[in-house]
Amino acid sequence: MAAACAPTLLHGETIAPGVTYTLYNAPGPNNVHVIAVDRLRSEYKFELGYAQGKRNYTAREAVTQIFSRYDNPPVRDVLSATNAAYFDPSNPPRLLGIGQTNGEMMDTPSFNPTYVYHTVMVGPARAPIVRTNFDHVPGTLRFPDGYSMTLTQYNYYMGGQLVPINGVTAFTPTFDSSTRSNFLTPSIAVEAILTNVSYPMRGDKEVSGIVSAINTPTAGNAAIPAGGMVLSAYGSTKNEIVAHAHVGDRLRMRFASGAEEYNNADCAVTGIGWVIHGGAAYPTGWANLESGASPYSRNPRSVLAWNNNTWFQVVCDGRSGISVGMTFQEMADFLIGTLGATEAVNYDGGGSAEMVVNGTVRNVPSDGSERPVANAILLVKRDTATVFPVGDPFASSGRAAGWDDKFSYNDVVAFAPPSPGGDGYVLKVINPNGGVETTRRGDFGDADYTVRADIYCEYRPADAADGYERYA
Repeated sequence: MAAACAPTLLHGETIAPGVTYTLYNAPGPNNVHVIAVDRLRSEYKFELGYAQGKRNYTAREAVTQIFSRYDNPPVRDVLSATNAAYFDPSNPPRLLGIGQTNGEMMDTPSFNPTYVYHTVMVGPARAPIVRTNFDHVPGTLRFPDGYSMTLTQYNYYMGGQLVPINGVTAFTPTFDSSTRSNFLTPSIAVEAILTNVSYPMRGDKEVSGIVSAINTPTAGNAAIPAGGMVLSAYGSTKNEIVAHAHVGDRLRMRFASGAEEYNNADCAVTGIGWVIHGGAAYPTGWANLESGASPYSRNPRSVLAWNNNTWFQVVCDGRSGISVGMTFQEMADFLIGTLGATEAVNYDGGGSAEMVVNGTVRNVPSDGSERPVANAILLVKRDTATVFPVGDPFASSGRAAGWDDKFSYNDVVAFAPPSPGGDGYVLKVINPNGGVETTRRGDFGDADYTVRADIYCEYRPADAADGYERYA
């Protein structure tokens, strides 16, 4: 009886070495589309793509448009894309949850405490973890004269009545071409323009930039320069910035969050609904969700799942006679029984559920056409021609996913002695400009694979590999 109800494989193809696309017909009936990725292949990673390339909350684009916008082989060869975060188009518009890509914060965490949200974070060594609600920790802005003040928000929508009073918001080029701020009383507003910012911005990592202009009074909406930043303040904080910042000054900034994993994540995106956990359906993760998730209704679904060896991007068609959609339980049964997944988080479904492979829509969106969405999870093949292995002491067999890969984009030399216990090498980036800093770095859930020795990193993270040197 079980065999008769088992999903049927309708189609399968190899997209790239270690990457496959398959189409299943599952009970319901349901058509389920799956991208499977070998986690041991270091050339693949997940990134977030945003509508119009912006994190400005209001932008919307079809997944095929987001795919094309970010696809730039061989530097960034996008293989597949699935829609990602839930969004609320009401006024003010919201993108539910947070995002981080290529190790850079796109925004600061802010969750409605009435509900539970589930953020998948992928660590520097590609090890995933799921965290529920957490908040950002107000940042710090330091001036050359020693004065410091609180950084309130980061890439925060400031349209209409949403302008924070007596706060400071930092805007980066990832937000938009301008701040989109709208100050009703220009005399109590200021926007300080910074250039040469030492991106990427990470939680609990200091960056700095040079003041090139101080606009006050201002109605807002200052242009954000490439490689720069705008510090936008309204109310009493305007006076503090005007008193302590001058053109030519180097200002230093630091943000953080209530989740150390987010501070260290290479990629992170919030979903609603932890579908499976530990290899079993996880009803605890189906409780206190915003109504759009509808765990007990049959709907089109978009899910990110994984086990120790494989990532799965999964989209289930729905709301039609040939594919009705899945409940969380039905999705859990498919993920566990057919794919062998052990963890999975649900992303925006319904008419938003979509899978694009090599630029082509593979599923059947339930609206009859592509729905414009806020962002998408991109599977990217990196240009390995610019990456070279450094002193790998591990055998080719028995490699643990994400831990045994040692790559650098900068010239490095081994720094004697080798790290204790043979868990890696101590390396120093050959570029003394700006000084060096020492860090101890492992990944989420460290055990046997912890980096035991110090890694010497170039202080300017933009010059290092993905912002830091990653060695296991």
